[in-house]
Amino acid sequence: MSEQFDAIDIDVLSQDITKMIYNDQSNVLDGILNYYPTLVDRIDLNGRTWMHHAAESGSWGCMSVLRKHGLEIDSPDVSGETPLHRAVTRNHLEAAQWLLVNGANPNASNRMGGTPTLYAAEWSADAVEQLILSGGDHTVVDHSHDGIEQWASRESFLNRVQAHREAQPISTSSLKM
Repeated sequence: MSEQFDAIDIDVLSQDITKMIYNDQSNVLDGILNYYPTLVDRIDLNGRTWMHHAAESGSWGCMSVLRKHGLEIDSPDVSGETPLHRAVTRNHLEAAQWLLVNGANPNASNRMGGTPTLYAAEWSADAVEQLILSGGDHTVVDHSHDGIEQWASRESFLNRVQAHREAQPISTSSLKM
């Protein structure tokens, strides 16, 4: 086989892996990565790893497989977003919790100063509670000096954030790999 043909096959296989991740086919993904272990390190044009794609699709089964094959949890893409940013903005709370339990940083900042905790304030009250309880900084502000209160849109949500500001981290040892 020529090297050019191998490159084309790898590109096609990469597209198939993306589909597997979005369909949460973790067993098939594991088999392919066992056969082609270097595929785990591929990134797309936006600098996103397979972990970013698994997180934004809510596929924590695939995230576990990717972690098993050595893929980092907190790798930033070209805009500085980590897989946790992607999970939170898609409101995939189980995926976000899996990432947190396995070491994701709830205070990772993207190029605009947005953290998963700030993103959660915009999208999901449950997610921001989860992030604050897991060590997310409730006082963080982005580059525009907007904090959680500015990112949140509901009064009831603001009350929940205030109630959890003094909370201790929750025990989630059952979710570890």
